[in-house]
Amino acid sequence: MDFSEWGSPSEEWMTFARAHPELVAREWDRPPEQLQARFNTVRTNLSKTLLAQTGLWKLIATQDYVVPTRDGQSIKIRAYRPKHLATAVLPTYIHIHGGGFLFGSLETERYNCTSISMTLSICVVHICHRHTPHVKGLVPWHDAIDAYEWIMNHTAELLVDTSHVITGGISAGGALTAAIMHHELRRSKATSEPLRLKGQVLCVPSLCHRDLFPYHLFADKEKTSYQQCRAADILSKPRQDLFQNLLGLKPEDSQWNPCLADDEELKGLPKTAILVCGHDVLRDEALLYATRLKNLGYVAVQSS
Repeated sequence: MDFSEWGSPSEEWMTFARAHPELVAREWDRPPEQLQARFNTVRTNLSKTLLAQTGLWKLIATQDYVVPTRDGQSIKIRAYRPKHLATAVLPTYIHIHGGGFLFGSLETERYNCTSISMTLSICVVHICHRHTPHVKGLVPWHDAIDAYEWIMNHTAELLVDTSHVITGGISAGGALTAAIMHHELRRSKATSEPLRLKGQVLCVPSLCHRDLFPYHLFADKEKTSYQQCRAADILSKPRQDLFQNLLGLKPEDSQWNPCLADDEELKGLPKTAILVCGHDVLRDEALLYATRLKNLGYVAVQSS
């Protein structure tokens, strides 16, 4: 495989980066707690600005719920729905934010979730998992799966149309989305019950631990995204290393590596939409997964 043709930054991006250097040249040599506070503040303020500019905040109804987790703690989720559909049973999108398992909160996602809900006239449920450096290992994965099960056990309360539920996420959220889907697939096979999810949306997803990346499947190691895009503006290789080091996960954990699952484990997945950035270290993880799912007939959309 060779996807290096997508690896050069587009002229559109270069023009944007030159016009907005403050969005690209951010300081990263700070303690993770400071990085977390800074990025969450920036994203929250941007969300507030967009909600105010569009006026969408007037049209959306939200409700927060506390979800117990398997380790005796709890996380919050937030449900969004158009006010004019306050009592309607709606198709539902379960959203998981990106941010390297370090960034993101309920507040950073208000505009994104509101916009999706209003545009599609659906219910959006945002899962806000716990973040590094406060937790390590598989905690974000467990939080996402625990919240997913809670949602599916409270569909009547949430007014969810159980015949039309999908899940999706961005970057780290894509990793957790894939974990939910594989969890659901295993449950379905073990119980002989139909899948409760109709599809998944993976946006620039993280799907493989860096130490297990299968260079041997690619035409040239130097042309893989790990090498070609290691100095990318948004997610460089050093920043990816920071996120993975904070997690402290064992490389071989299967939940971290869905793109390395065997074909038998992938069989039965519903349709999958995958969106990939060409100039991104995560590109080839996503395109490897997309290629494998496409060969099995499970990719609905593959966009680069």
